[in-house]
Amino acid sequence: MNIKRIVFILIGIMIIGFSVGLFSLIYNDDFNFSKIDLNHRIIVKDNYSNVRVGFDGIEVKDGDDQVIVGWDGIKVTDGDDQVIVGWDGIKVTDGDEKISIGKDGFDINGSKPNDWNWFGHKLENYSVDEVKKENIDNLDSIEISSSFVDVKVSSEVREDVQIKYYGKMKSNVLPKLETKISGNNLIIRLDNNKNSYTVAESNVVLEVFIPENYTGDFELNSSSADFYIDNIIATNFKLSTSSGNTTINKIRTNHINLNSSSGDILSKDVFGNVQVQTSSGDMRLFLSKDTGNYRLDSSSGDIEIYYDSFANYKGIYNTSSGDFEYDNSVNITKNIDDDKYEFSLGSGEKELKINTSSGDLDIFSIK
Repeated sequence: MNIKRIVFILIGIMIIGFSVGLFSLIYNDDFNFSKIDLNHRIIVKDNYSNVRVGFDGIEVKDGDDQVIVGWDGIKVTDGDDQVIVGWDGIKVTDGDEKISIGKDGFDINGSKPNDWNWFGHKLENYSVDEVKKENIDNLDSIEISSSFVDVKVSSEVREDVQIKYYGKMKSNVLPKLETKISGNNLIIRLDNNKNSYTVAESNVVLEVFIPENYTGDFELNSSSADFYIDNIIATNFKLSTSSGNTTINKIRTNHINLNSSSGDILSKDVFGNVQVQTSSGDMRLFLSKDTGNYRLDSSSGDIEIYYDSFANYKGIYNTSSGDFEYDNSVNITKNIDDDKYEFSLGSGEKELKINTSSGDLDIFSIK
């Protein structure tokens, strides 16, 4: 039985139940208020069908089929098949098969299989161990994408790109590793052919090793995978994720753009101009003498900035309701109505622009 279909059917049942009751009243020509029984229910009859509308809910009956929508839930009967949705969960009877979904989990015919989840996904144990190599000659960009498998990218002394895809997971899908060279672009992708997926357990990783002399562009994309980037040189670096966390260490680039919805971002030793946008994810950044200009935009995520004694920044902080905390080394040059601050770190040679709605900002020196 397809549980996803059942969920949509149940939503439709609620709408149909109320609609049938209302339209029956409207289009039954001989309806009048005399059709009210002793329990104060309105009754509309048409041959073998009837609709009852009362304080206890709506009952629609058409021959042997019945839909009841009440305070205690929904009950649908179609011959020997039945679906009940109540406060204690969902119960489905389909011939000899009985399925229940409640607070105690998923139950089929009295058993609780471990390979099914609430959404009806059949979970299987997968093991993967793949290694691929791609030629780096004439490449000027590398694209990496993964829906939920974590990604690690680092450089080492080598002459090609090595891709390792390994680990074990329990899920209803195992993404397929695909690599191809399109023009001067290397594409590394974990293809997930299912729109809906469940991962119960996983230590699967996509690990990419780049030659240390590669200096082209990078672009990384994910929905919920975590990214770990270490010791990379790039002309431009772009990373986008929805809910995955991002850790970046030792990157030299002209420009780096990080975009995250709810994932946290940790950045250390990033040498180049940095632009970061987040919705609710937190940021933790480390500034030094060699780090570049920063622009940080956040809706509700908090921002922590740590700097050493060699950092030189002129900063502007705009906020709607966020709090600003800092140590004695931060020189506040202007404060306007607690929603705009101008400050400096050291001689103020580089720019640090920060905008938040409700996220807090903390700036402290590295002890």
